[in-house]
Amino acid sequence: MRNGIHENTPHRYLPFASLGELLQRKNTQIDRLRFENLNMTRTLLSRARTIDGHKRFVRAVASSDVHSRVHKVVSVARSNSMSVHAIVARIDQANARVYSSRTYDEIDYQRAYLLWKLGGQRAADLGSCALGLPSLSATRRKFTSSPIIASATFPTVEEMVENLKIVLPPSSLVDLTAAYVIEVDELKTEKCFRWDPCTNLILGVCREHGHLCSLEFPSVDEVRVLGELLCAKEVHAATEATVIAISCLSDDHNEYCALPFVISGTCKAEDAEAHAVLLDRAVEAVRRHLSSRGRLFCIASDGEARRGKALGQLTMSRELDIASPIYQLLHPLPLFNCLVGTDDLTCDKDWKHILKRFRNTLVRTAPLRVHGGTLTRPLIKRHLMDGLNLKSYTADSLLSPNDPQDVVLAFRLLNSIASLPLVAPSDSTPIYQRARRSLALLGRLYSRLLRCYTDISSSLREQLEQLSAVSHLLLVLYREDKGGFIPAILYLDAQIMIKNAYMCTAKIKVERPDGRLWIIQLGTDSLETVFGIVCTMIGSDSNVDQLQLSNRHPEWDRGPRRLAVPCLQGRADNVSSATDHVNAASWVGDVSTCWYRGRKLAEADLEEFGPSASTTPH
Repeated sequence: MRNGIHENTPHRYLPFASLGELLQRKNTQIDRLRFENLNMTRTLLSRARTIDGHKRFVRAVASSDVHSRVHKVVSVARSNSMSVHAIVARIDQANARVYSSRTYDEIDYQRAYLLWKLGGQRAADLGSCALGLPSLSATRRKFTSSPIIASATFPTVEEMVENLKIVLPPSSLVDLTAAYVIEVDELKTEKCFRWDPCTNLILGVCREHGHLCSLEFPSVDEVRVLGELLCAKEVHAATEATVIAISCLSDDHNEYCALPFVISGTCKAEDAEAHAVLLDRAVEAVRRHLSSRGRLFCIASDGEARRGKALGQLTMSRELDIASPIYQLLHPLPLFNCLVGTDDLTCDKDWKHILKRFRNTLVRTAPLRVHGGTLTRPLIKRHLMDGLNLKSYTADSLLSPNDPQDVVLAFRLLNSIASLPLVAPSDSTPIYQRARRSLALLGRLYSRLLRCYTDISSSLREQLEQLSAVSHLLLVLYREDKGGFIPAILYLDAQIMIKNAYMCTAKIKVERPDGRLWIIQLGTDSLETVFGIVCTMIGSDSNVDQLQLSNRHPEWDRGPRRLAVPCLQGRADNVSSATDHVNAASWVGDVSTCWYRGRKLAEADLEEFGPSASTTPH
């Protein structure tokens, strides 16, 4: 009793005071449990409403159309800390077209701009109403990019610099050691005249004779005068457009696309001297625009003879200066052509055009003489059928002269020649065996050339070794048979292509010792890709005109980064059409040069397939 009553004491032994305390404690516990139950009920109801709200949200999202732009409605609501019920109500309003979010991303403006350019104002308005894209006025305010200036007459340096500021803004020139290439080619255009509202000039007149009349359009009188000069054939409508583009030698697939900055109509009456002036102005404009934020390495072109002569004047005007940083790398190489232009500028020939022209020498009417053997088209067909077990129609398709511009067909034929067995059947005639040896040597030449540009596992060292071997083989074989082997212009262009690969490698090695180079980026392939996209945008029933060529943006389509490209080894039918679309993202390798090992490979080939022929200079 002194320490109180034990709590487990039966109630009948408790005094009234203890019974009162026990009753009060019981009432307190009952109240606490009742309140906890009420709180739990309230929590469960609240969570049930929340779950119901999320279910309604899922149903609202599932039933929403494209115009409501649910992702933007939800994003704006979350930024305003709205509940799920308020978000559902906002989605219902968006579905009922009484509310729309005005917050747009960059991709929304790009989609609206694309619809506007492809389908015009009606398509842009349709996209705004049906897809919830920005309005046309908002899109115009967002995009400040303008089309490049198409030259009505002979292009000036100022026009080129202005176009370079559009396609290659100074803010994008962050790499001070970037390497750039100028690409030049022609595109067939419609013989029509267009008024350019940006410059108030009449486009479609050839640059050779455009200076004979005024191409401004202040009144109808200028158009009448132009019509009279056209009837008198003093001024001509442009049949082609000369397009000059700039591209960057980079491993970033967003940078190595061709960016046209010169569009000029031509009637093909321009001589090499005038064309050299055009190219010289393009070089000056690029150097003025780049300043010290990059360097121009070379000018790439196809095998057009007039441009080849003009490029020779610009890029083969002097010997490589002894003070040049690349002199110590290239001057010791025997038989290497060290003629360059200003700032060690060189020219380049597109490698796909070279391969197509090699194929054309195989299908020409005149016989092909190789290292003492004479090859005709029927004889080559017989060897393809005997050595590779090809059907007659397959061999005929490979040797068909009807399509000299088919790149894949050229790859297939050259690869077939390279895949022929080295030894002819023992029961064959001496003439047949001699022809097989000549074809085997020719196949070795084609194999080394194809491996450089199609074998994605080759390192740059291996590619340059193969190019060196091709250069020495061409030297010996052309010295033996001259035009009976290949045309002189093809021999010159192939050597120019190989020389430029070594020149660019040396420049990269000096200016960017830790840099990388892909020789497939050299040439005009990226500009040809731009032409293909432009023709697709215009349609297949007509050619592009000069104004359309200036206000399209085909460089926005970067193309595929990677393709499944097999190595060219085996029969002709193993060649994939993807070989025509190899890009830098498909390549792996390191950087090195090996001119001498290529020469040894060429000497070994000559000793294996015929009488020894030295590659030592005389």
